[in-house]
Amino acid sequence: MGLEIINTVALTTATVARQTFKNLSPFHYRVSTVLSHSGVSFDGAVLLNKLGVCMSPQRMVNLQRKMGRDHDAKLQMWKREVKENESACKLLQEVVSKQLPQLAEDDMELNRTVDLSEESLQQYRFYNKDVLSFCLTLIKPIKDQLNECEMTEDVIKTALDVLTGQEIPYYK
Repeated sequence: MGLEIINTVALTTATVARQTFKNLSPFHYRVSTVLSHSGVSFDGAVLLNKLGVCMSPQRMVNLQRKMGRDHDAKLQMWKREVKENESACKLLQEVVSKQLPQLAEDDMELNRTVDLSEESLQQYRFYNKDVLSFCLTLIKPIKDQLNECEMTEDVIKTALDVLTGQEIPYYK
């Protein structure tokens, strides 16, 4: 389908609809978007605006910017959620690897605790204040649920299981 055919179809549809319905504000947005993406020239858009078929070129551009800004906000929120989850997983995995070494078969089973204070974690590779606060807000209900007073190995591993099992939807 050529570019002229798309513009012709959009113009014909808009003209017929304009004769049928006198108040076409939502329709103007749609027609203007179709025309904008189909390659209408500035002069063509001005002429169509004078005929009452679509919005002015300036309003078309402003509409596209507004739509893009709203789209970016949702994308940024999703991206922040993914990064937050991934960073928290990495920090907790690093805590487990450095503070909870593997036990040998003949070692006695103990309740091992973890130090999640800022002073102890500052030298960690994946440490960040925001990530730590996110981890602590995630760990607090888990600690209460397990009836633990301290940050034990079970609490940290349960938090890691929650983070890795959490399904973050793909952005659509």
